[in-house]
Amino acid sequence: MNLLSIELRADLYERADCGLAWLNYVRAEAIDLTATYPFIGILAVTRVKLFPGRRFDFDDDGIPAAVCQVISDDAETVVDLVAWPLHQPSKFATALGEADGLGTDQVRNPASYFAGQHLTVHRTPLRWLKAGCRGTVILNFATAPRWLGAALGSIAGEDLGHARELARLLHPYIEPSRVLAPLDAE
Repeated sequence: MNLLSIELRADLYERADCGLAWLNYVRAEAIDLTATYPFIGILAVTRVKLFPGRRFDFDDDGIPAAVCQVISDDAETVVDLVAWPLHQPSKFATALGEADGLGTDQVRNPASYFAGQHLTVHRTPLRWLKAGCRGTVILNFATAPRWLGAALGSIAGEDLGHARELARLLHPYIEPSRVLAPLDAE
């Protein structure tokens, strides 16, 4: 990890106040911190400024956002931070642009596919957190075919439209038949 990311982590730790805004967010979104902690370390509610190219920086005059650490596929090393506005979780961004995704350690883990299970690809970090950090989230769409193409079994989108997007993104790295959609998807 470079010096800049150490400074960013220190900034995150300073901003990780378990105050009323944090508590209200965790409760409103029903995030189980005991399930998510091993996968994100800290979840902070702080202010950030979003930049083009899905990047962010801490900014006391910025918008309220949730921020957590991104752990690499070794399930140990913090490689980046990801942030999303509290009221627009689909508008997520990374601090350094180093992270490929959240939950990338699960892609090559045989346990993710035990007994015919599939690996769910969530659209947003918030949905991933609400799922107890089971599955993965694409943070960098340019690198997704490389690492998600290494999946040991089937992957699933959140719905039919998402599954189709994933199949297009991952073709020819993953056969379209390995990209699933939930049965109740519309």
